[in-house]
Amino acid sequence: MEEHRPDGELQPYVDEAVSHYGLLMGHKARFASADPLHLLSGLWKGTVEQSFLWIGSFRPSGLIKSTQQAARREEESIDADLQALLRSLSDAADDLRLRTLHTLRQMLTVRQAALCFVAVDDYFGRLRALSLFWSTSRQPPAG
Repeated sequence: MEEHRPDGELQPYVDEAVSHYGLLMGHKARFASADPLHLLSGLWKGTVEQSFLWIGSFRPSGLIKSTQQAARREEESIDADLQALLRSLSDAADDLRLRTLHTLRQMLTVRQAALCFVAVDDYFGRLRALSLFWSTSRQPPAG
């Protein structure tokens, strides 16, 4: 800008700059309403502004990657907690079953206990057959 120019000559340049930035902000607002991630990409910024964002280490892909990594760590933590809970529940249920069988053995005669164990084995055999039938009937036909 030359200091010796009168304000009247500079006014059109100022008006054009204001108009230009007004249009730029209008486009930015439309893009943001259509795709909020567009604001993070910095595509609406000028080359110099994009360079400063890059130099300052703001990269949308980095933000997305860090968010993915944080989500993955949370999922792994939840999965580990769930597995521990299921192991604990399984151990508790197995312990309860074993104590029940010992108690039954003490309460029943030998013949009654034998019949009980045969009935339990038959029950679990039928349950496995039903489970197998259910899982194979739910699968889509091959081919």
